[in-house]
Amino acid sequence: MDCMILGDSLAVGIAQNLPQCEAHAQVGITTHAFYMRSDKWSSDTVLISLGSNDSGPAPIQYDVLRKFRKTINAKRVFWVLPNVNQVARLAIKDIAKDNGDYLIDAKNAETSPDRVHPTARGYREIAKQVPILK
Repeated sequence: MDCMILGDSLAVGIAQNLPQCEAHAQVGITTHAFYMRSDKWSSDTVLISLGSNDSGPAPIQYDVLRKFRKTINAKRVFWVLPNVNQVARLAIKDIAKDNGDYLIDAKNAETSPDRVHPTARGYREIAKQVPILK
C-alpha cells in the first residue's frame, strides 16, 4: 500500500480527498480506542488524525499517542494537529519531532462553524499537503 489514512472524523474527511489511500477511520474515535483495535500499520505514507476526541490527564494522552506511533511502519508519517485539544497538539508535536514525522495544522485549513472540522475546501487543503510516494 502506497498510502494509508488512520484516525478520527478528520481522517474520514481527508480520505474523501485522497481516494488512492486506504482509509481506516471512524468518526468520534479516541486514540485509545483506535490503538486497542489496531495491530501494526505499514505503508509508504501514513497520515494520522487522532487526539481531537481524547480527554484525561496529559501523561495518559501522551502515553497512548506514543504507543500508537510505535505501531506505524512507514517511510513518511504525517500528523494532523487537532484544533481544540491542546494536550494532544503538544503531544503530537513532541512525538512527530522524536520520529522525524511531518505536521499538518488543521488550524491553517478553512474550518466549519464548530471550529473543529474543516470545510470541504479545508479538507482539500489538508489533502494537498500529503505528497504520495510513487
